[in-house]
Amino acid sequence: MLDALKSGQLVPENQIRPLEPGGAALAASTLVATERARAATEQAQAATEHSDEKSAWLETLSNALSHHQAQLQSVTTENQLLRGELAYARSHVMKVWKDRLAYRVLNGLASGFLPFSERTRMRFAKSARKRDPRRTLIVAGQTTAAAEILPASSGEFQVIPGRRTPDPERRNVLLVSHEASRTGAPILVQNVARVLADRYNVTILSTRGGDILDAFLDVSVDVVITGRNPQPGNSTWRFTERFLSAKPFAFAVVNSIESRRVLPILHGLGITSVSLIHEFASFFPEPEVAYGDLMKHADQVVFSSSLTLNDAAEMASLELAPKVHVFPQGKCVVPKSGEAQHADLIEQNRLKTYLRPDGSEDDFVVIGAGHVQPRKGVDLFIEVARQAIAAAKGRKLRFVWIGEGFCIENFPDYFLALQDQLKRSGMTDFVHFASQTPEIEYAYGLADLLLLPSRLDPLPNVAIDAMLEGLPVLCFDGATGISDVLRQVALDERCVADYINTADMSGKLLALANSPELYAETSARIKSHASVAFNLDSYVEQIEALALSVNSRKSNLAEDIEAIEAEPQFDPGYMLPFGTKWQTSKLAAERYLTLFSGGIVARRAEPGFNPHIFARHLQATLGKAINADPYAEFLRQGRPDGRWSLPVIRETGNATLTDAAKALRCALHIHAYYVDELEKLLQHILANATRPTLYISVVDQGAEAEAQRILADYEADVIIRIVPNIGRDIGPFLTAFGAEMVNNYDIVGHVHTKKSLALSNDDLVKVWTRFLFENVLGGEAGGAMLDRALNAFASDDKLGIVFPADPNLIYWSRNRTHLLRLADQMDLGTLPDNFDFPVGTMFWMRAEALRPFVDLNLGWTDYPSEPIPIDGTMLHALERLFGIAPVLQGHRAAVTSVTGVTR
Repeated sequence: MLDALKSGQLVPENQIRPLEPGGAALAASTLVATERARAATEQAQAATEHSDEKSAWLETLSNALSHHQAQLQSVTTENQLLRGELAYARSHVMKVWKDRLAYRVLNGLASGFLPFSERTRMRFAKSARKRDPRRTLIVAGQTTAAAEILPASSGEFQVIPGRRTPDPERRNVLLVSHEASRTGAPILVQNVARVLADRYNVTILSTRGGDILDAFLDVSVDVVITGRNPQPGNSTWRFTERFLSAKPFAFAVVNSIESRRVLPILHGLGITSVSLIHEFASFFPEPEVAYGDLMKHADQVVFSSSLTLNDAAEMASLELAPKVHVFPQGKCVVPKSGEAQHADLIEQNRLKTYLRPDGSEDDFVVIGAGHVQPRKGVDLFIEVARQAIAAAKGRKLRFVWIGEGFCIENFPDYFLALQDQLKRSGMTDFVHFASQTPEIEYAYGLADLLLLPSRLDPLPNVAIDAMLEGLPVLCFDGATGISDVLRQVALDERCVADYINTADMSGKLLALANSPELYAETSARIKSHASVAFNLDSYVEQIEALALSVNSRKSNLAEDIEAIEAEPQFDPGYMLPFGTKWQTSKLAAERYLTLFSGGIVARRAEPGFNPHIFARHLQATLGKAINADPYAEFLRQGRPDGRWSLPVIRETGNATLTDAAKALRCALHIHAYYVDELEKLLQHILANATRPTLYISVVDQGAEAEAQRILADYEADVIIRIVPNIGRDIGPFLTAFGAEMVNNYDIVGHVHTKKSLALSNDDLVKVWTRFLFENVLGGEAGGAMLDRALNAFASDDKLGIVFPADPNLIYWSRNRTHLLRLADQMDLGTLPDNFDFPVGTMFWMRAEALRPFVDLNLGWTDYPSEPIPIDGTMLHALERLFGIAPVLQGHRAAVTSVTGVTR
């Protein structure tokens, strides 16, 4: 490697190995300076080959070359000093050891763990820096925050004083980043900190260092490097906890799912947290664990796009609670690397040779950007280019991909495949690859269009920046959050291609390339919308407002407890899980507010009321997050009517059938997969005066005979049929009996036998089935609940469905894709984020409300095959739609609740 350095050759990064102390800085500094000088020389030589280059440009290149040669000489001198210090350290081992010990003691005193004044702490920090054993790794031209001085490998906890002076009149805020690399998430942290630093004392906590740590120091009073992730019980956890408890933080902004391990510490200390999520849950091996921790400990959660939110709902069963929001992030300013400013001119000239070489003034230039990897869809970029050029009909097109990684070392198989694709498609001379650039804004000015062929890309900064420059952006639907942004201004027809449909994308590209009027109008609309959608100040203000609303809610906790405790309809026996003991209404109200209302384990305070729907209503009305618990606010407003509050049919209501109820033709479908449970279910039916016609589905002849025996004395019609073991209980209900029941009856019920084959779940299933059967049919606790439901249907001809008031708040989970497909078939329009539905799929429904489900004409092959997972199938989607569809189609819903029966 040293031979390569001496000869001026660039050494591949993956061949660099750590050297002795001082040696790493020597090798790295020499390598950087040598490469810069070599690059400047090559640029000068290339420039002289063009006869039309102006002398001023040659002079600029000459000055740049002289500068880099002087820098190389400076680094060489610095290296000699470093070698001297290294030799001194080898001959004075004990002194170096003592300095290191003193450094660690002084650094600990400066960290804020002990109650010293800010001035004293700064003095300790200054003394510590003088004894820092790694201080000599700082070379000429580098900042004191270079990545080489960080404890990423040593795992040491460090507090580095920032360049902002703490203002005692300002509150403190914490920003958490998983690292300080020059990548999207850390750059966002730096930009958010830059905005907040105008009104707060900002502290940044990062697990690892990186090359924008210096930019972190510019906007903060302190930068904390933990060295490793905090885990319960390890020293990093203890150090982090002690540091964060040493001064009051108004709130914390925790950026990316990678930083979630700090959330339990913040939660335990009572520090309000807003978690910013940009990643796809699909990228995590165990997304339910990661996002479960997130929802458990974060006070507010902000996704950068609906696409990433929906992915989390699908892959991690994340529920759309009111504390979950979608805010597109603002435009970020990338911190400068500290390189000489005149190097910008060299880089701009390099880009110009790729994007706008001489003679290409009339070309339509299309760029792509990002690291060359499969997820970015570079192969799709090439294919779009091939199709567009083939159909261009004389329109000159030029395609350039800007980004690192087009080399054998990066995804070797992908690189070879791309090379082969270029050769076989004849695109070698039409698609060009340029390395990443700090002058990407200049590239936008040279380009006509940004192509975003990513297979999965949340909300890429390159697209945000391009749109702010007025550059049209083309992307695939369902692959990036940018598609949602374009759809907001009705540009999806022009700019959003069907998923991975390169022909569609090339067609849209040519439409813009061939029509100056269409292009200009699209550019203007994109730029106008982007300036509003991607406003960083507005983005930070929204985050700040969320945090402050949580703080207000915490300060209003006593008032909320008082309001809930005094409410007669507050039902601790229903709200608390089965078997939970409670002493007073006040303690139950406290538990509701601290555990069940905040979304950790979301449950209702009383039957029929959905706090999440009411919270969404308040947010929409006020235009901001609410500062109180939604249930407490509902009570303070006098229990206003709305879709958040459903009528409740209780066991105390009149069970005597009215004449209108008696006239209703009633049928009940029972899927008796566990036929031995049928006799128990029959006892619940017999608690009523009503004897509905029974439609029984069984899976074999033995079960058929047993069902006939059990129901031999039943006082109404019984139809028993053997059905395939497909579609669980819903398949037999809709496919085997659905049409017959909706055509011949007014009210149709649906229940099914349940049993756990695992002994450990047996008690849980017994509690759940008792809850369902008592509420749907009645029994020892509920009495004649079926009769009461029929009375409700008879008195309200708009009542479409009645089902048990489940205390748990559950929504889309992993079923969004199936829900949207079925909703489209049923022409339901937009589905709500929060809704009520018959959890467990047992209910009574008016035949008119059930008919749209029967009209789906589902056959046995439409249902998933066994074994069926516990969530994420069309059956689970139908379960939710049984509650959603009737309401969206103009019917009303009601729930049943038997006192003392919960789950």
